Amino acid sequence: NDGPVGNAVRVRLRGAYPNTEALGTMVFATAGDLVQQAMVRTGSSYLSQSETVLTFGLGLREQVGRLIIRWSGGGSETVMDLNAGATYVIAEGKGVQARVPFSDGRRDCTMRGDSTASSGWVGRAAAAW
Repeated sequence: NDGPVGNAVRVRLRGAYPNTEALGTMVFATAGDLVQQAMVRTGSSYLSQSETVLTFGLGLREQVGRLIIRWSGGGSETVMDLNAGATYVIAEGKGVQARVPFSDGRRDCTMRGDSTASSGWVGRAAAAW
């Protein structure tokens, strides 16, 4: 890909049981004058699959100043000052549980095995759980 280079923040949400994948959760990211929104979902069209890690492109901005999470279960929380270049693992009602820099050779915190609450996290994010 020979497109423009820029910064990004990725967000991996962990919802409360039984919706541990946080499906339906809305996230609003503000970085200076840039405001973005995304919803955690598994697919949006016929025979499609979407990853549940959300990516917010920041261009030359270096951080998300405010991240508002509206959990699908009805709660809401705000996380401040997320620096670019990392995936943040955020648990419902518990805030940021881990920060995994992109320089670790991967851009997300992938789960091994199935999507149940008992699955383990790969890499350094495991220590947060």
